[in-house]
Amino acid sequence: MRTFIVTTSYVIAAFSFCSAAAIAQGLPPGLARLKMVQPEPERAGDRALSCKQILDEMGAIMQKRDVTKVAAASKSKICSNKKVLDRQGDEKMRLQQTQTPALVAASLAPGPGANAVVAKVNAENMALERKQQPARQQATAGMMDGVADIVTVFNDPRVMRLSLLAQERQCAESAPRPPPSEPSSSDGCDDAGATPTALSTTGTPDGAPPTGPADPFAPAPKSKAAPAGSDPFSKR
Repeated sequence: MRTFIVTTSYVIAAFSFCSAAAIAQGLPPGLARLKMVQPEPERAGDRALSCKQILDEMGAIMQKRDVTKVAAASKSKICSNKKVLDRQGDEKMRLQQTQTPALVAASLAPGPGANAVVAKVNAENMALERKQQPARQQATAGMMDGVADIVTVFNDPRVMRLSLLAQERQCAESAPRPPPSEPSSSDGCDDAGATPTALSTTGTPDGAPPTGPADPFAPAPKSKAAPAGSDPFSKR
């Protein structure tokens, strides 16, 4: 029987995306266009499923719903719009830095001159806000669309049922996870242009490194420098 391939983190994410609590609390305003389906009725034998069987079945559904392709497109959309917000944040910070000396001076010498400085600063801030607002609204909506795209993959009645079963068995705690890596300050968008490939959730011996590239949402691993002796042009 063909082994289904799926990135483990997506299945773990499904446990939280599809949880009864998340359904009860509703979705963020930006995702209001989504209509979350209800879990399908339990099937005969569902209560006897192990965590591995639940994981494998969810993986098969994710494979059919093309989760890897959707996740790559979702990440690209989220990261491209995040760059817009980051640039706006930098622009606002630069403006504040130029305003600080005048505000400090105004605080030390209150009076008509200080009031004029404060008025000028407020006018500059309002002008920047008017300039940034259209692009910020568009970028925020774009990020929500990207999140909605990946949530839609999990919006499946069977996945909802399996996720509830997985929660009852606390399968997220025992699901396969990649080996720990060095802490990174990356937000996961640095490698947004990389082509993601799924990982197998089965068939890997215990303790063996996973085969295939890493989770597309995970930061790219740092490459190790080759020993100097391996470079024929290096100084000896």
